[in-house]
Amino acid sequence: MTPSLKIPRQILDDLVAHARELDPFECCGLLAGKEETVTRQYRIANTVAKDAQAVTVFNEADVKPLGHLSGKARAEVAYFMDPK
Repeated sequence: MTPSLKIPRQILDDLVAHARELDPFECCGLLAGKEETVTRQYRIANTVAKDAQAVTVFNEADVKPLGHLSGKARAEVAYFMDPK
């Protein structure tokens, strides 16, 4: 059986809002949580958003604050959506 990712409605609604705010540009971010349930969303700036065809390159400064997810309290679920 393929595992499924559970995304609470509030987080899903925010993901959709984020995508709409940035349309037609690519939106990006990280989802974190435990087991198969997302508990937190992190919006990440698209550093190459010069045009709608640009592909995301994560800015290290955007990802660095997520370091608290490592170690014992590390989230067991993280998902990156790639448009490819």
